[in-house]
Amino acid sequence: MITTHTITIGGQYVRSLEWSEIEDVERDICYLYYQLADYDYIMGDLAFGVTFRRPYWDYFHVTGLHARQFAFLRDGCLVMLLAMAWEIIDEAGHHLLDDHHLAACQTALHQFIPTDPHTDRMHRMIEQALDYIADGIRTDQPRLKLIGVESDWVHQTYVRG
Repeated sequence: MITTHTITIGGQYVRSLEWSEIEDVERDICYLYYQLADYDYIMGDLAFGVTFRRPYWDYFHVTGLHARQFAFLRDGCLVMLLAMAWEIIDEAGHHLLDDHHLAACQTALHQFIPTDPHTDRMHRMIEQALDYIADGIRTDQPRLKLIGVESDWVHQTYVRG
């Protein structure tokens, strides 16, 4: 088994990856897009923790991939996190609240530096959504509306794109 790719977060080695794991994550992203294509918005009523069971936030920090492959992996994992956030906001589930996933996501996002304007926009919006969840999802209609508008942009740009 050849492991030529690693996950490094904050300059610290986390683990090595096999090609098969990268392919599994890419397959998950394709399936996520397929599921979301039936809707006009990013919805979170999916099988997080079962069908989508990986620490997708780790894959923002994979090294050794070609640029196009990394962009697909990175952006797809960002969309995955957004759907996980909507699962909590819509009260359909709580996967990110299990096992300290929310804190791990926030840390991974804070240490991730987007390299293009679209990814940067999505990154900032997901940080806002996760902060909204971390703050206890109080009724904050302006904040929630902004997250909704930006989520619609993500759906249009990445799922329908």
